[in-house]
Amino acid sequence: MADIQTFIPEVINAHFDEAAYLYSEFQTEVKAAEPDITYLKGVVARIEVNLEGLAINAEAAAEYCEAALEGDDAGEFFVASYLAFQAGDLEKIKPLAEAAQASTPLLEAFACGLAWHPWALCGFWAAKFISAKQTVMAAVGLFCFNTYKKPLPIRFDELLIRSLSEKSPTELPLLLFIARKNNDTTILPILQQQGASELLDDTQFQQLKTRLKLGDQSALLQFKAFVLSENDYREQALELAFSQLEISEAKQWMGELKNSPNAERYLLLAVGAMKEKPLLPWVVKQMQTPELARIAGKVFSQLSGQDLRKNEWILTDGSMDEEWLSLEGDEELDWPDVIQIKKAMNYE
Repeated sequence: MADIQTFIPEVINAHFDEAAYLYSEFQTEVKAAEPDITYLKGVVARIEVNLEGLAINAEAAAEYCEAALEGDDAGEFFVASYLAFQAGDLEKIKPLAEAAQASTPLLEAFACGLAWHPWALCGFWAAKFISAKQTVMAAVGLFCFNTYKKPLPIRFDELLIRSLSEKSPTELPLLLFIARKNNDTTILPILQQQGASELLDDTQFQQLKTRLKLGDQSALLQFKAFVLSENDYREQALELAFSQLEISEAKQWMGELKNSPNAERYLLLAVGAMKEKPLLPWVVKQMQTPELARIAGKVFSQLSGQDLRKNEWILTDGSMDEEWLSLEGDEELDWPDVIQIKKAMNYE
């Protein structure tokens, strides 16, 4: 008990919160179309520092881990999972394994919490999970084996078929992420055999996204519904589709997008995905509209290769109109300084 009492609560809290936040940054970069490798390495290093700080006095973080088990924050769940596997305590691991099956983000966090450990520890639990009857637990084990590039003790295609046959396959996005990471085109016939669904849900989106990422252009026809209809995956679908469409077909889709509410936003994303540099002046013009400014800044960086923050072409809160600051959406993006950008790009 003497060791436990030496910790400073605020430090434990800071380590836990920081590691949880950084995990969300890690997932964002890992899943990005073009990850920032330098930034990703920095995030990983910072996660490890915070996890190390918690591991030294893991018992002091117990209350935070219990709260994570009751909540739905994937970052907190990741930290709790890491510490549970660090302790090797089945009584701590079991409730996390059960809770992880409720949603894909929690399952990914649980798998990452295990895979973050060295193979000597990770492999022990991965071997147990991969032999489980539950497809969802077998997927966690497979994720770990794949992370460490170890020979798989089960066939990936058979596990994928098992997952696709289930009613609510929480693990399917995790398995398809592995397939995309490995560029495993051998699974395309399995995905192509799946019947088309009118539901614009995660299961359908992940399957079509994987087919496109693996080079199956025939998936574009079904993917079009995600691009032209309101749904949770619309912007992701739009950026992926327009990065692969032929110019003539892309123009046709853009014509249909013009009839959508918020058409300018979707057209900006399409232009960015298509790498249409000649339209840079139009993109800069959209920065003058508050609702479009930040997404236009993102597209400008995509097309020009210019880093707004590095170039100091961004606005700070103190120099902005209160009405602009009250706008919701795109909070993770910077406000572009359109005057500076116009001057630098000679658009005045």
